[in-house]
Amino acid sequence: MAGYAETALRHYEMLGDHLANLKGYEAYGARSAILRERPDLFAQGFVGGHPWGTPDQVIERVKELSDTFATSEITFVFRYGGMPIDMARQSMELFAKEVLPVIKTFQPSPLAGSAQPVG
Repeated sequence: MAGYAETALRHYEMLGDHLANLKGYEAYGARSAILRERPDLFAQGFVGGHPWGTPDQVIERVKELSDTFATSEITFVFRYGGMPIDMARQSMELFAKEVLPVIKTFQPSPLAGSAQPVG
C-alpha cells in the first residue's frame, strides 16, 4: 500500500512546486511543500486511513469509517504494485467470504446537517 501511495504522489506530481501558484490549487501547493520535506506522511496517511489486515481488522475499520462519515459505499483495492495476482485473488476471496457479509449489515446514519439534493 505504501508503494502504491508513492506511485500516486509521482503520478499526480504532488512533490513538485507547480501547484503553488496555480489558481484554485494553492492548497495543494502548500501540501506539496510539506510532502517534499516529508514524503512519508502521505504513505502513512494512506495506509492508516484505509481498511486492511485480518478480516476482523477490516470489519472494525470499515465500521469506524461508516460510523464516522456515514459511509454507505466504499471501494476496496485487492492488488497493489507488484503483488502476485494469486495473492490478490486469495485476499478478494477471503474478503467476500468473511468481511462482505458483515459489512453489508452496516446501516450508517446520515451525517447531521448533510447537504440536501438540489432540485
